[in-house]
Amino acid sequence: MKANLSSLQTKIMPIIFGLALFAVAFSAVKGMAYGNTTNVKMLAGLVVVAGIMLALDKYYWLVLPFLYTLGLPIPGLPVSLREVGILLILGFYVLRLTLQKEKTTKPCGLLLITFPFLLWIFVVWCLNPTGFAFLGSSTVGAKSYIMILLGVFAALVMATKSINDSDSKKLFTAIVCGQVVQTIFVFLKSSAFDDAIDGERDARYEYLFGMFFYFLLFSRYGLSEILKLNWKFFAACACVFLSIYSGKRRALAVLALLPLLRTIFTGKNKMQTLACFLVAFFMLSFAAVADGTFYELPNSVRRSLSTIMPKYRTTEHTLDVFRFEVRQYGNQVIRESPWFGRKGYVMDLRNLVWMTDNKTNNFESAAYTSNWHSTWYSYACDFGVPCAIFFGIALLYTLICSKNLLKKTNYGSWSFVCVLYFTFNIYVEAIFSFTTGHSSHTTMQLMYNIGMLIALNNGLKQDKQMIVMKKSNRAAENL
Repeated sequence: MKANLSSLQTKIMPIIFGLALFAVAFSAVKGMAYGNTTNVKMLAGLVVVAGIMLALDKYYWLVLPFLYTLGLPIPGLPVSLREVGILLILGFYVLRLTLQKEKTTKPCGLLLITFPFLLWIFVVWCLNPTGFAFLGSSTVGAKSYIMILLGVFAALVMATKSINDSDSKKLFTAIVCGQVVQTIFVFLKSSAFDDAIDGERDARYEYLFGMFFYFLLFSRYGLSEILKLNWKFFAACACVFLSIYSGKRRALAVLALLPLLRTIFTGKNKMQTLACFLVAFFMLSFAAVADGTFYELPNSVRRSLSTIMPKYRTTEHTLDVFRFEVRQYGNQVIRESPWFGRKGYVMDLRNLVWMTDNKTNNFESAAYTSNWHSTWYSYACDFGVPCAIFFGIALLYTLICSKNLLKKTNYGSWSFVCVLYFTFNIYVEAIFSFTTGHSSHTTMQLMYNIGMLIALNNGLKQDKQMIVMKKSNRAAENL
């Protein structure tokens, strides 16, 4: 009976894919006949990805880290490949669960810590259900709420997975491939950066990929390995140069943080880290002092260096007035409604007028779109101070759990590399939470990272059980 059921399941999956392929072919013919091929291309792309997932079989979940790292927006649609990736994974998970092909693992309790702040968001939405016109409300906020929901789905699905050491190598490869493809697309579309807002005209964000590859490099290798005169050393130098040239002020801090965090987490390479900091400090100081006398640094480099060099903080391309003004308005929102903030994602016409009357009218209307450029202001202003407190508790607990998981993982293994990568992500987001963050984006990012860490924790338990089983088998054979 089980054999017949397995045979039936094996036959059903290709049939489903074949029907989807036929639907796309039919839609393509109809779409081209009416001259509208945008939806056809999108649907064809989805079917191609679904075919790849079908071929990957039990490793279909690898599509999620690939598309999440890729993260490119879909032309003509208000969604990115991150949201599409989560939806695809969710669909395949439910399908495989229905066909009894999915092996699930009981998730750990880390997900429970996110329940209070997610529940508070739901309560606020119930008080003011924006984003759903059929409930008599405006359509504003629908995407933000959906992003939060997708983040929860990603965490729930990945929390039932078990990513062991051999699977971790595949996971890291998927992340690297996603970053490579993103870099290629960004350079092909580099003209998109020509329309930067006034405060960022000197930035060259198309070179920011150096910072992301720096993430990957320090996740995989320790500082002692990178400092050897081989490809790792030159790759690290190139990443540092490109990150500084990008003009992203956060990039310079990330360059310093990753070696420091790795040293704190592992207790290794303390002297090398200290030496690198001293050399970097003297080199950057010399570059800043000599600038304007012996040469002229590009404005994008000056913008990056403004985070540590007071010399550049008064120039036009380093001013950050709009964050101050947005937070002024945020303080006003919190004083007026500390419990529920603006009651979710709303169209705040008063804020639009406020932004227009201030100096930042040439910048993006940050608070109007709930983009407060601060994680804590985002939660407090959109959902109330209690939500920000609950989020802080969840974030703190996740930081502790990720660091403890890193200690339990064998140093140098692929599991260690992946745990370190996601731990880096969480710690960096936490450290920069006062200057960046959006309540929906941050929630989705945190839930995704939590889901991946739980899956890696499940895999670590599985690996340890396998080791114990092998030892017991050997002991039984010796008897």
